[in-house]
Amino acid sequence: MDGLRGSRRLTWDGVHGIRAEAVPPSRSWGPDTVTYAYRTDGRRVLLLCVDDEELPVLEPELAFLRALLVRERSTGWTPDPRTEPRVARWGARRAAWDRWTNGWRVFVVIFASATLLLVGIIGYEVLGNGS
Repeated sequence: MDGLRGSRRLTWDGVHGIRAEAVPPSRSWGPDTVTYAYRTDGRRVLLLCVDDEELPVLEPELAFLRALLVRERSTGWTPDPRTEPRVARWGARRAAWDRWTNGWRVFVVIFASATLLLVGIIGYEVLGNGS
C-alpha cells in the first residue's frame, strides 16, 4: 500500500472509460472538477492529481489519458453493454447518499449550536450563582 489510501492497479482492459466530473457544491473545499477511471463493474477510481487544482487546463490531459487508454487496450477489447447501467446505478446511489448526508449535516449543526447555547446558559447560571 502506498500512503493511507493505498494504491489500486487497473488493467487497461478493466477500464471502461475516463471521465471528469464536477464536485457537488456541498464539498466545495477542494477542486471543482475531479477525474475518475470507471471500471467495467461500474465502480470508479479517483485519479489523483488529475483535477482543476493541479491542472489549470484539464481537457488536454483528459484527451491524452483517453487516447492512451484506447492505445493500450488489447486489440479485441469491446465495451461491456452492462457497464453504463452499472455506472448510472452507482451514480444514483452516490447522489442519494449526498442528499441524505446534507440533510443530516444541517441537523447536526442545529443540534450542536443548541447544545452549545444550552451549555453556555447552564454554565453561566452555575458560575453566576456560585460566586
